[in-house]
Amino acid sequence: MHIISIVIYYFLAFVGLVLTPFAVPGTYVILGASIFFSIIYKFDPFPWYILLIFLVLTVAGEVVEFFLGVFTVKKYGGSKWGMIGTFVGGILGALIGSAILPVLGTAIGVFVGAIVLAIIAEYIYTQKEDVSMKAGWGAFVGRVGALTFKYMCISAMVIISVFYVR
Repeated sequence: MHIISIVIYYFLAFVGLVLTPFAVPGTYVILGASIFFSIIYKFDPFPWYILLIFLVLTVAGEVVEFFLGVFTVKKYGGSKWGMIGTFVGGILGALIGSAILPVLGTAIGVFVGAIVLAIIAEYIYTQKEDVSMKAGWGAFVGRVGALTFKYMCISAMVIISVFYVR
């Protein structure tokens, strides 16, 4: 039974790792699997401080993903309207992309939606193509940076898991 639970844990960790680039919160998958695994084994594999580290990494990944995507628009010269467009576009893009093609469509939708709505919102506000295109570029850079940071968080969780789950 112990070997089966280890296989299930690592399968869930792998799923979380693979799904993170597709805008699925893989950090939650690993955090949940770690908590569940710890409860089953009376916190033997993961001491409380490791679970706390996983929680911090999960929250950090989500917070950075939320803010970095929006605030890089500002860094690239966009206004608050471009920032709002990025945020709303990411959500709408994820929803539309998920409806069209689950998982892969979500990832594509988040990127495309954030960029397109940043450009549109900024253009409506400024009436300047160059400013709106820079806002769109900022949305792209922010999404890539946020995804990279989140992937680093989940990778750290998986690496730490290797030392504790045996």
